[in-house]
Amino acid sequence: MWNDRQRACLAALGIPVYEANRQVVNSPESLPEPAQTHAESFETALENAVLYRLGPWVLRFPEPLPVTSFTWLRDLAVFVESRPTQINDAGTTPIIDCSHVAKEQLAPEEKRMLWQQLKPALNT
Repeated sequence: MWNDRQRACLAALGIPVYEANRQVVNSPESLPEPAQTHAESFETALENAVLYRLGPWVLRFPEPLPVTSFTWLRDLAVFVESRPTQINDAGTTPIIDCSHVAKEQLAPEEKRMLWQQLKPALNT
């Protein structure tokens, strides 16, 4: 009565699978988890990522920036006398992944790590 895909969906929702005689054939615990490899989840994240050009950098964020942006990003924009502009393609410019710093406040170690990524582009 149920195909494999339907069984997997029911299991993901936590719904037991019943057949015509009302017996539980597969409970959610007995079905294997849907297989999504690390590479597939990484590709999905990259497809949803948003690119911004700021001065000499192309920054990748996991989602669009909030309207008020982040304090550290506003400070960086003042430093390079530019504003972040959303773009579709980075061309040949290296992309700096900012998913780990996509938050309002950064710890000193996070700031150092980000600056180490950003600094080489200033010298070119």
